[in-house]
Amino acid sequence: MNCTQQLNPIEVYSSLLLPQGRGYPLWKPKSDSSHLPKEYRRDGIHIGDVGFLNDFGGFEFLFNVCHPANHPLNIGGVPSDFEILELDQNQISESLHEFKPGSRIASASCHICQVRLPFPDGQPPIPQVPEEVGAGLSFSSSATKGALLILPEGAKRSDHRQYEKFEAYAAKYAHSWYSYINGTLACGVSNGAIYLINGFDKARAWGVASFKDAQRNVCLEFVPKMPANMKGAPNYWFRRYDFADCDADDDDEYQNQSGSVFLRGFRIAIKKTRNPFNPLAAAVERIQEVDGNILLNQRAASIPYHRSAGLQQAYPVTRSLTNLTVHGNGALPNNGDLSVPFNHATRYQVCL
Repeated sequence: MNCTQQLNPIEVYSSLLLPQGRGYPLWKPKSDSSHLPKEYRRDGIHIGDVGFLNDFGGFEFLFNVCHPANHPLNIGGVPSDFEILELDQNQISESLHEFKPGSRIASASCHICQVRLPFPDGQPPIPQVPEEVGAGLSFSSSATKGALLILPEGAKRSDHRQYEKFEAYAAKYAHSWYSYINGTLACGVSNGAIYLINGFDKARAWGVASFKDAQRNVCLEFVPKMPANMKGAPNYWFRRYDFADCDADDDDEYQNQSGSVFLRGFRIAIKKTRNPFNPLAAAVERIQEVDGNILLNQRAASIPYHRSAGLQQAYPVTRSLTNLTVHGNGALPNNGDLSVPFNHATRYQVCL
């Protein structure tokens, strides 16, 4: 049985777009939860965020390591041994126009056909909607499964290039983070479910869709609409979605690209070693390329699934683990969940 038959629409979307190599694709690129700091609701995910993936296709922010403990982003608290991660801000690589207006990112399996919709007679263009979108975009596919990300106004890319600093810092504090997140915060995340973010692709507006076992041609119409506030930025929605699940959203403020459609960074796990004097080690991975065929056809079980940890199943990959570093640490955190072995010998990884 194909593994996509066992996945919900959010998991289908993430699984099929992971092979694009841009990082982890979020079904919910932005959270507006009232408990988040005002700055976070305004700007979205930041470089240095620590958190985990939730069941709704979003990222659960906990704290940020690139700012002091008393920074507004860390109003929710930080671990007791918290230290800021010192970075060279000149090492941030950015592309403000990584994706052009009207861009789409589709899974290799769906063979999407894209057509720009004509304006109805007498209907003027909606202000601030890119010419590449016009009256809307129509997508069709005869494939039985697929995933699609639509970026009507394009997207920007940001990455911090001091990868080794992120990696060493995550390894140093891995045990502390699990103890704090599962002890003090009582989040109950599984081993291997904590992430440290060092890059992302952000957009102001987006549409996401996925489908599996489609019985007929999949048809989608993604169109703009006038904002409630005449001075506001345009909104977008799926006017038609045959045989697909979809979602669309945008930021109310024009040019405020706050939705992270792809996340890049490090996945942190605790590995049990055979050394009796050093029983636990922190395993830190930077994942950039995933074999999509294996990802879709075989799910591994070396790290158990935990509902509150979100989409964090382990998958096998074919490339060598040159980006995996295991760091020794003899401290045993007060959390039984961390004793789950991180089986890198069988080349299982979680993709971010």
